[in-house]
Amino acid sequence: MDSGRSLLGIAVAIGAIALAAVVAVGVGSSRPPISYPEGSPEAAIQAYLRAWGDADDSAAYASFSTAVQGHISFVEYQQFARDRRGPFVDPNGPAVSVYIDTVRLDGDRATATLTVEETWSGGVFNTNVFRSRRSIGMIRESGAWKIDIGLVWLDPAPDIPK
Repeated sequence: MDSGRSLLGIAVAIGAIALAAVVAVGVGSSRPPISYPEGSPEAAIQAYLRAWGDADDSAAYASFSTAVQGHISFVEYQQFARDRRGPFVDPNGPAVSVYIDTVRLDGDRATATLTVEETWSGGVFNTNVFRSRRSIGMIRESGAWKIDIGLVWLDPAPDIPK
């Protein structure tokens, strides 16, 4: 057997193994979506994020507590949301995932701790992941969990008491 062919075969095999390892790590790091019980703080957060992602400002605004809605009108919220989303969505922007890590209950109040994971891909061997944590205060009003902080996506809304 030709030694050049053997070396080429070994190089191809090593490359295939390396590629499989990179793909396995990428797939293994993503978590599948979780379903939370209806009426739970986690389900309320998911509903808010779904409304935000669908650009359903009415549903997103309805996720806020009475106190938050008393500080920010729906029209103001729509403007903040429009500004945050921008005029277009960048197709080269990061893939964003939000994970609910913990929810601490204290009667009719809750604090949810979230991890936001932003992944930028620059090819098979160039993927960057940035993780940040958010803490979201919630309150139960009329039996439903509401977000008790003015948010535009998961960032505090401008000029809103926190």
